Amino acid sequence: MEPKNAEQIRILLGRSGLEVSQERLESLAKTFEEYRSRLELLYSVDVENEEVAGIFYPGEHPGEEGSP
Repeated sequence: MEPKNAEQIRILLGRSGLEVSQERLESLAKTFEEYRSRLELLYSVDVENEEVAGIFYPGEHPGEEGSP
């Protein structure tokens, strides 16, 4: 984890009006680093002009009777 990532996250949170402890900030920076490659892959997908969204059916499981 690069120290500047924690600082960048602190700045972004500050712009949102949020302040977190140094311990929490370091935890968020570590989580960001763990997910960064996945985020880059997600944003590299070319969906052209399509709208992309997930679907959530509370209490239902795909494939069950009555589920889409």
